[in-house]
Amino acid sequence: MKRSAGWSLLVALIMALVLESVSAHAQKLTGTLSGTVTDSSGAAVPGATVTVVNTATSKTFTATTDAHGNYTFAELPDSTYNVKIVSPNFKEFTAQGAVVHVATTTTVDTHLQVGSVTEAITVQANALQVQTDSAALGETIDGTQVKELPLNGRNFVQLTQLQPGVSAANNFQNTGKGLNGGVDMSVNGNPTTNNLFLVDGVNNNDTGSNRTILIYPSNEAIAEFKMLLNSYGPEYGQASGSVISIITRSGTNSFHGSAFYNGRNDALNTYTYFSAQNAGKGLPLDGKDKQRRNDWGYSIGGPILRDKLFFFFNQEWNHEIRGRQVSACVPTAAERDGDFSVRGCNTAIVPDFSKVPAGKLAGPQKLAAVDPSATAMMQLLPLPNTPNGALNSNGQNWSVSQPTALQWRQENVRVDYDLNHSNHIMGRYTQDTWSNPAFNAGYWGDTVYPALNSNWAQPSKSMTAHWTSTIRSTLVNDAAFNYSDNRILITPGGTNASILTSVSGAIPTLYPASLKHSALGVPSVNFGVYGGTTSLQAPWQNQLDIYIFRDDLSWVKGQHTFKFGAFLGFNGKDEDVNSSTGERPTVGSVATSSGGIDTNDTLANLELTGNVFNINETSTNIRAQLRWRDYEFYAGDTWRVLPKVTLTYGVRYSLLLAAYQPNDQITSFQPQLYDPSKPASDACNGLWVAPGSDPCGAANSQFGTNFSHGTPGPNRSLVKNGYNHFAPRIGVAYDAFGTGMTVIRAGLGQFYQRERISRYTLVSNAPFALTTNNYARTLGGATPSSLSGTASPSGGADPSADLPNSWQWNLAVEQQLGKNTIFQAAYVGNRGIHLTSSYDINSIPQSSWLAATFANSGDVNMFRPYPAGGNNGTLTYWAHGGGSNYNGLQLSLKTRIGDILQLGAAYTWSHALTDVITDDSSGGIGNQARTYYTMPRLDYGTSNVNRPNIFVANAIWFLPKLRGANALERGVLGGWELATIVSSQNGNNFSIYQGAHEANLGTNPVTGATYTSQLNQSGALVQTGFNPNPSQLRPLATGQSCVSDRHDNTIINPGAFTLIGYALGTIPNSMAPRGVCGGPNFNNTDFSLDKNWAVWHERATIKFNLDFFNLFNHPNFNPGSLSQGSPFSAINCGSQIGTDATTGHKLYTPCSATNNIVSAQDAQSGFGTSSGIIGNARQIQYGLHVNF
Repeated sequence: MKRSAGWSLLVALIMALVLESVSAHAQKLTGTLSGTVTDSSGAAVPGATVTVVNTATSKTFTATTDAHGNYTFAELPDSTYNVKIVSPNFKEFTAQGAVVHVATTTTVDTHLQVGSVTEAITVQANALQVQTDSAALGETIDGTQVKELPLNGRNFVQLTQLQPGVSAANNFQNTGKGLNGGVDMSVNGNPTTNNLFLVDGVNNNDTGSNRTILIYPSNEAIAEFKMLLNSYGPEYGQASGSVISIITRSGTNSFHGSAFYNGRNDALNTYTYFSAQNAGKGLPLDGKDKQRRNDWGYSIGGPILRDKLFFFFNQEWNHEIRGRQVSACVPTAAERDGDFSVRGCNTAIVPDFSKVPAGKLAGPQKLAAVDPSATAMMQLLPLPNTPNGALNSNGQNWSVSQPTALQWRQENVRVDYDLNHSNHIMGRYTQDTWSNPAFNAGYWGDTVYPALNSNWAQPSKSMTAHWTSTIRSTLVNDAAFNYSDNRILITPGGTNASILTSVSGAIPTLYPASLKHSALGVPSVNFGVYGGTTSLQAPWQNQLDIYIFRDDLSWVKGQHTFKFGAFLGFNGKDEDVNSSTGERPTVGSVATSSGGIDTNDTLANLELTGNVFNINETSTNIRAQLRWRDYEFYAGDTWRVLPKVTLTYGVRYSLLLAAYQPNDQITSFQPQLYDPSKPASDACNGLWVAPGSDPCGAANSQFGTNFSHGTPGPNRSLVKNGYNHFAPRIGVAYDAFGTGMTVIRAGLGQFYQRERISRYTLVSNAPFALTTNNYARTLGGATPSSLSGTASPSGGADPSADLPNSWQWNLAVEQQLGKNTIFQAAYVGNRGIHLTSSYDINSIPQSSWLAATFANSGDVNMFRPYPAGGNNGTLTYWAHGGGSNYNGLQLSLKTRIGDILQLGAAYTWSHALTDVITDDSSGGIGNQARTYYTMPRLDYGTSNVNRPNIFVANAIWFLPKLRGANALERGVLGGWELATIVSSQNGNNFSIYQGAHEANLGTNPVTGATYTSQLNQSGALVQTGFNPNPSQLRPLATGQSCVSDRHDNTIINPGAFTLIGYALGTIPNSMAPRGVCGGPNFNNTDFSLDKNWAVWHERATIKFNLDFFNLFNHPNFNPGSLSQGSPFSAINCGSQIGTDATTGHKLYTPCSATNNIVSAQDAQSGFGTSSGIIGNARQIQYGLHVNF
């Protein structure tokens, strides 16, 4: 998204100075300090002067108690404060160390004692307090925990897992950064993409998928981490799940800084469950994947002008080299030369050269020459490297642990300026630079071969400017401009990247180069068992820009604290829809009708000079250019109704406009518009187009097609916008005994979601790219002088104005058990409404399921209702028809003993139900889609982010420093520190899917030939037309537990499922529900052993740390990595008609429309075992950290 930097800056300044109502996420960067001043009899003391002093910057704030003795300081920066209260005829009172956290109220109540103001009483404020003024559920992690807890990969994301109600998806990645990271976690049953990450109020979500974030603030730069979980106030928007807020460190009146180094080496790592079998076999690194990791950095902060101007700056680098195990079958040197007399991987089929002209043969199984285009393409494939060319246990001849480099760097600077007593300005700029040069860690679009592989890079930025004005002691305004972005830049790389030019030119394109988005790209060639299909993501680009202006006003009026805010957001995302291979030729089958020769061997076909193939190609790689606007307003009040009762209430109005394309390159298939009287080749039949545009006419002019012109849609987005999205929030807190030690709270609220953007069905729809199919040509044939093509809609979207949202509620009791010890018990509920859903709107009607199940594959599409564009295939349709329910009991305990011990623990017992897949962040359609879109109840079951029991704990224990001991004892025995993060929880629920394949067919007594299967070749239990259908359907449940006899990596009981009695062509009521299996338990302990030495007259500390990640080396098996995903390999119907004389297996007649009840099944060998783990085996990290 191109914008002038100067223009953007000018707009930012004007808006920040002029607009009163400007904000995108109205995110709080501040907290509140309040209290009640009474005398020894409990009577209010009005008119008392309350002064709070920020101990870091010496800035003071003053207020006066009201008639009820109450005072409130709204919008205080997070910091530690000293609170002084003075009133005539009373002793002066001072509370030291009152810590103000973001979005939290700190309470300092006092009973003044009669006496002279020259007399003083000083106390230490409680570090932990019961929340008496809000029903919101949330947790705060302070800077000490951020720096001292053993966070794997120095990644703050792990902190999200310390809270109650948080369930990580199986692809949650808390150790990686950039594109190697992933924040897939569900909070209280909400979808994993419905959380909002903020850094100093700046949107930190990659809004394309909402599963990755833009920057990863360094641990050195984090002052505080706040996670809002349920029923939070109206000042927060854009998320129907959790809001995760990070506040960065600022400078103080003292200079402080740090420097650190951490390292890892695979020599210290333990084997994983699966790699342990490699030990002692003489393999490189003794069978372990390579790991070399080095993290280092520094920070410095302090005053520029004392009491006035402060700075903080940090840099950090993370460099890691990992081994990535890849393997494949590749052609031998002889096979590359056309000699098939000695077989490599393909031992089953011998090429049939009987139709090859003699002049093209050099022997019975040897070609005289190899087609130069095939030779060029084979540059992508490595030579075999297995000993003596023998095949490994997987039947492959190439295997390698390829090192991949992950590199991340961050620069961060923050400046705070107290312009005067009433005005504070803060500015911060952060940039992350993440890269994974080829050979990459495996993302999307690339084959596994190192010769030509993509370099991946993601630079990201985050910046903010805040102007906080204290208009008077009871009225504070905060205006801000925020900007965040990222770029995903994918370029060609690899061990021999220079071959891209020759590979790209090996198979000339069908469409002219002028239509191509990239000048170079790898054609798609299927080498079959000799190496699979070639592809390359690069060159490819994605860019995101988020511009936000916001303003928040706090007004203390008597017993009320009012809050008002508004926002303006300008956002844009540009992204290539497909890989560069997506617009290159795809080599299909041999064009035998045009003179091609099929040898029954994929490689031999390609190598045969002058052979003719059916070639397919898409004219261009479409680039999405999405723009969207957000407008939100809120008002709220915290009302102290009675001394023991506080009511919070408010409303947030959200106008979250649907995304549009500035060039109006957008269409949407609408079934009601489809006209069956028009030709099937009409790609625009049934399409909405942007009003005032005619993309179908433009395609006719350019390519000579004859499409109709579509129908103008309701607006440029082709989705209606909703103007009535008001989200009420209400809560009550009851201080049961008026002591601030026992509080009962209840909260309820509605929360609208800014949906993820990267669902590109509408922007990549017909007619923006044409496709030519089955163009008969040699591999190296010339580009045609002119070419038309066809197009088919890919889908559409429900035009209704619904937005995903949730209703959240809780009932909680919080109890102070002792000084600085807090226990909370809460019932938490959540209902998701209008959740993102997808389905095939061109599904086969139920009345035709049986016939389609036994039809030839080429005839299946004839049962569909919309042969749009002649493709008559799946039409992806996006809607908001999903729903979810969550109920949980959440317990938490926090305690702090001075500077010695910090402990936190949380337990959650819950159940999450849903009818959509809640950990999906894709932009396409797959097994997350509806089984059949008119029957959503088919998909209602336990959510795949459901973990019934979750226990997490963290602790930091500073052992005695032995200051009174001699130097030797103090140096050796003093200053030790222990820290740990413990997690023990049930695994996520998951579903079992099953297809239908026949085997063991008997002999037809009439013909004497073996029967052939009549089942549709797609292998579906019931053919609804949806292409991923076989992966969606589920077997029958037997009533046995899915988890019985679970041991080692056997995680599923095969006896829980059957197909006996299944009526093919139907969806029976006894089909196993989604989420039928509970995942294997997850247990992990990270532990740190540290030694601290105080130096330089205790002005500095040197710390040596030894960190153990997965201390007990517990293998956490991944249900998403099943060795075999389905329980059964084959089925039969009807009665036995014979026995196989060789195997002894029973033989049957084929299943059919009249013989569709499954009567026999063959168990899938290896079903129920996991071949992968979540997380890592034990890794040991060593490091040195200097603080001053």
